[in-house]
Amino acid sequence: MQMYQVEKVIPENRAIILDSLPFRPDDVVEVMVRLRETPKSRKNCRYPLRGKILRYDNPTEPVALEDWDVLK
Repeated sequence: MQMYQVEKVIPENRAIILDSLPFRPDDVVEVMVRLRETPKSRKNCRYPLRGKILRYDNPTEPVALEDWDVLK
């Protein structure tokens, strides 16, 4: 099964035109349209740190024994 995915914004006339499809003439295709959620509208985001600025200071440096809470 070959799939083709494209993201479109719905215009005022609510008509979507798909062009340059990777299929041959007379191929039978199934068209499904679903509303794409934006990250702002997701209540339980699966990746809450996506898009956030992260900084790792020496991530591969060993941790000193006195810094391990589990040993205390």
